[in-house]
Amino acid sequence: MSRKGSPTYDMVTVIDEEKCDRCTICEEVCPRDAIDRDVPAFEGGDEAGRPRQTAIQTKTTFTVDTEKCDVCGICGELCPSITVARKPANPPETGKVEGDVRWEESTCDGCTICVEACPPQDAITLEREIIGTRLPGKVEIEQDNCCTCTWCVQSCPEEAITVEKIFEGDIEINPPEKCPGGCSTCVEVCPPCNALYLPSPPLPAKEMKGEIEPNIAINKDFCILCGACVNACPSEDAIVLRRTAIRMQDKETDLFKQIKEKLLAPPRTSKVHETTPPERSRSNTWENRKRREG
Repeated sequence: MSRKGSPTYDMVTVIDEEKCDRCTICEEVCPRDAIDRDVPAFEGGDEAGRPRQTAIQTKTTFTVDTEKCDVCGICGELCPSITVARKPANPPETGKVEGDVRWEESTCDGCTICVEACPPQDAITLEREIIGTRLPGKVEIEQDNCCTCTWCVQSCPEEAITVEKIFEGDIEINPPEKCPGGCSTCVEVCPPCNALYLPSPPLPAKEMKGEIEPNIAINKDFCILCGACVNACPSEDAIVLRRTAIRMQDKETDLFKQIKEKLLAPPRTSKVHETTPPERSRSNTWENRKRREG
């Protein structure tokens, strides 16, 4: 439970249902599993899923010209949506075969194989109107898991997602000489938003033109200015973090002001991490040795 008077972040995480086409991109790129994609499974991704033709909204019209149809039964043999029901044969003197062609719209995918197989009779007409191509279901963002990194926003092909970061400010990776090569500590602590990464293979030496190859890189679009990399970096001034604003939704209580002052303090920089080896006394060492030998 939060303390009385403590600030609450003003989370802005919205998916426009009219724009969203229920694709799988945002769910896949989200580093925090914060996307709740409540969409039925279809046979393409799961053999036990719904038939693919039920994914879009259509209106199909199936018509049989009874004057042309001779109830041959070919359409029923080809398509499970069609049943040809023949009546008992007439007396031998006529030898005429009669019957009905029955069609089930819910299982028809509009493939038109019945139309193509009907010649020379040309008795079947099939017309299919697409009403809507948006998949059924809904995609939402779970705020409790969202860190506002905007991976989903940047990757959405329909521009259907709006996410506003909690912190405003800037972060800089200082010149490569201050970053210890081969470290990657900051990359390992960044999974909450996956903004830091190791650069691509270096350019040939002749193309560097005296420049120093960077050991680390950052995509600021995804950085949430949490400061984890600054705290973890073992080098002096390799990473500099500046916060300029914070999104809150409560009144500025005394506790709020204290927290805000700390969060928006002057720029934070990485520092050298010094460690002291544990002390070992002679008595402990002797006792341990005797215990092992005994």
